[in-house]
Amino acid sequence: MMVLDVRDRYAMRDEQDLLVVLAIVRKLLRAAHWSPMDEQMVIVSASELCRNIIVHAHGQGDFSCKELPYGVEIMAKDRGPGIPDVLQALRAAGKSTHGLGLGLAGVNRLMDEMLVETSCEGTMIIARKSKPTHKR
Repeated sequence: MMVLDVRDRYAMRDEQDLLVVLAIVRKLLRAAHWSPMDEQMVIVSASELCRNIIVHAHGQGDFSCKELPYGVEIMAKDRGPGIPDVLQALRAAGKSTHGLGLGLAGVNRLMDEMLVETSCEGTMIIARKSKPTHKR
C-alpha cells in the first residue's frame, strides 16, 4: 500500500492546501491503478469535503486519505459549527455557491459509504470507495 507522505493528515486552510491534497490523492489513486472514472469520483468527493472545511469551518480542519485493502478512505475533520440538519444537507445538491455545488449529497452519491458525525464542536466525514474489482 502507498502512504501519502510522512504526514497522516493535511491541514485544510485555503485553496493552496486543497490543490496540494488533490494532487496527492490523484497520485495515490493512479499508483493503485484506479480507472479514470473512479479516480475522478474520489477526487471530486475529496474536493467537496476539503472545500467544506475551507468555507464552513474557516480553514479549521484537516483531511486524510488512505488506501484500504479493497479501496480508499477519505476523511475530513473540522472544528466548525457543525451541520444543523444532516438530512437536509444530503438533499441539498446543487444549492451551494462554493465548489462544484455537489456538497454532501454529491459525495454520498459518488462514494460507496459515508459516515457523518457532527456537533457544535465540529464535523467528521469519512467516505470510502471500493475499487470495482473489490466490491464488498
